[in-house]
Amino acid sequence: MSTNGGRDRIQAGRGIALDTDWQAARVARAKARAVRLLTHYVRMPWEAAGLKWDGDNDGEMEALVDELIEAAVSMGKLSREASGER
Repeated sequence: MSTNGGRDRIQAGRGIALDTDWQAARVARAKARAVRLLTHYVRMPWEAAGLKWDGDNDGEMEALVDELIEAAVSMGKLSREASGER
């Protein structure tokens, strides 16, 4: 809930600042879904190969999604507004 008329700047990860609560929530949901999907499809063969999956692997998946977003923004494939960055 905003206390200053919706002009809050919210950190959405890796220096991405958003002006409204709904933008932050939208970016957070999209990123969480991307992390969840990537984790699912990487974890399945990892565990099938008999390897142990742990919290470090989950963190690596989140970092990879962050890097992919940054790469798309820097290549101009994703606008800074769409990524939540200003």
